[in-house]
Amino acid sequence: KLSGYAQVRYQYFTDTLVSNGFDVRRARVTLAGSPFKNFDYKLQADFAPTTRVMDVTAAYTFNTYIKIVAGQQKIPFSLENLISSPLMESINRSQVVEALVSRSRDVISTQGAVVGNNNGRDIGALLTGVIKTQGENARPLVEYSGGLFSGNGINKADNNRELDFSGRVIAYPIKQISSGGSYYNGSATYGKDVSKPKNRDRFGFEVYYNSPRITVKSEF
Repeated sequence: KLSGYAQVRYQYFTDTLVSNGFDVRRARVTLAGSPFKNFDYKLQADFAPTTRVMDVTAAYTFNTYIKIVAGQQKIPFSLENLISSPLMESINRSQVVEALVSRSRDVISTQGAVVGNNNGRDIGALLTGVIKTQGENARPLVEYSGGLFSGNGINKADNNRELDFSGRVIAYPIKQISSGGSYYNGSATYGKDVSKPKNRDRFGFEVYYNSPRITVKSEF
C-alpha cells in the first residue's frame, strides 16, 4: 500500500525581525505491506523541510498479545507522540512533548554536531500487545509496549555503550476512557562535557476520553 500526505501552514510572528510566510510543514510518503502471514513492514520518508527517512520497520505478530517490531520507529512514550500527525487537533505538538519525547527541543536534538528533529523516533526493538475482552463485541482492556532503543535519534548510530528503555501501559476501564503511563530510562551524550553520558530519564501519565460528541485528552 502506497500512501502519503502533506501539511502546509502559514506563520505570523509578532517579532518584526522574523518573516511571516507559508511553508510545507510535512510531506510524507509511506510504503507498507504484509507479504507473508503475520509479517508486515513499513517504510516512510519525509520530504519537508529536508529529505529524511522516518520509519523503517519489520514486524511479526505471534497473536493478539505479542508482536515484535524492529527498526526505526516511534518510541512508546506519550499519548500525543503516538498520534499520527494528520489526526492531531493542531499542526504542531505541544512544547512539553517536543522537549521530552525525542523531538525538536530534546537535548539529543539541540546538542552536538548533528542537530535536528527526531520526530519522536529512535532505532531499536519493541514488544507490544493487547489484552481484550472475550465475545463478539470484544474491546481492549490493557495495551502495552516496551522496547530497547539506541537513544540517539533517527538515522544516527548510538554514541554510547548503553541502551535506553521505553515503555507504556494503557488500561481501558470502560469503552470511552483510557488511562495509563509511560516511562523512559536512558542516557545520552550532550552538552559541553561529553566525557560521559548523562541521565535522560522521563515519565508521563495520560487520560483520554472519546465519545461521539466530545473528546478530552490530557497528559503530564
